[in-house]
Amino acid sequence: MHTAERPLAPADRRPSRWGSVAAPAATTLAGVAVIVASVVGEAPGSTQPGAQTSSTTTATAPAASELPEPRAARLSGPDRVATALAVTRDRDESRNLYGAPAQPSVVIASAESYPDALTATALADRYGAPLLLTPRTGLDPRVAAELREHLPAGATVRLLGGEAALSANVADAVRAGGWTVERVGGADRYATAVAVAGAVATGDGRERCDVILSTGADFADGASAAASARAQRPLLLTDGDWLPAATAEALARCADAAGGKGTLIAVGGPAARAAAALTGPASGLRVLGAAGSDRYETAVELLRTAGDDDEWLVLTTGEDFPDALSGGTYGVPVLLTAPDALTPATAAALSERRGQVRRLVVVGGTRAVSDAVLAQAADLLGATVVRG
Repeated sequence: MHTAERPLAPADRRPSRWGSVAAPAATTLAGVAVIVASVVGEAPGSTQPGAQTSSTTTATAPAASELPEPRAARLSGPDRVATALAVTRDRDESRNLYGAPAQPSVVIASAESYPDALTATALADRYGAPLLLTPRTGLDPRVAAELREHLPAGATVRLLGGEAALSANVADAVRAGGWTVERVGGADRYATAVAVAGAVATGDGRERCDVILSTGADFADGASAAASARAQRPLLLTDGDWLPAATAEALARCADAAGGKGTLIAVGGPAARAAAALTGPASGLRVLGAAGSDRYETAVELLRTAGDDDEWLVLTTGEDFPDALSGGTYGVPVLLTAPDALTPATAAALSERRGQVRRLVVVGGTRAVSDAVLAQAADLLGATVVRG
């Protein structure tokens, strides 16, 4: 493992997985109602993805010597709000998050409360939007400055959750800045997840019903589940090993609209037990379990189950949710670690991907993921640590 004192160049970063398009046509959970407190501007699903083409060209895999050198880097700020901003700026540098979409927007979630925030990744993915965090009581001045610098007047700012998650003061500050507020939320965390799933559904829902399922009673499993959520695979929540009515009804509608075609990935033991009790149309979905003896093993099992192998990996702390939520916006697998030592499961997963992973991004400061852990992870991947 080597250390280089230079930042990652934009050319070293992978191309956008989302670009400026909306969710793919094979969307999920059509017909699920979106619960919003104030909606002005474009409605979810008002844009359509571009047509896809196929090619019969056969590419020759590059030799190992032609592949980019594996690198590892840290993205962080003095707190979770600043870390989310650092991730957004890193993604924007090569992806033009603010300028690329036809209808620029931003998603804001709570920096303090995980239940509603966990579902934010799919919403940000749907609109190709940055995901920023702010305290419940008001709009963080740094977030306000980011909006003023990058977001045009009249653009939509989507607030995730009700006023218990983000107070009216946050919405008032956004409106005062000249932007439109759309609040996506429900009566509780389970209804909010259903609302987000409805907001990201852009097709008629008959193609597939693909869903991530995790308990909303704790963030441990939800942190890795949130990172794997996409517009075409939103996150729904269980109440431990019980399916709340809102979740069960949403799954039934989704599966019925898709003719039973789709996959439900149950993340963690409680979600797997809840999925085992599915009835009606949802019982026809293919159910895959991703559960380990702890949150770290569960994140590794999700990486294997979801089939999200990539040339990039994100590593964050497993002791809180915000960094995993921010890291999940890269659209690549997220693994969890203890602050001062890699857990055996995470270390094994990294070692298995030596030669495959070209970029490792550690999201969070040294109190969340120590320099020793960063160095150990880089060493397992055969990567150079790049410091800004």
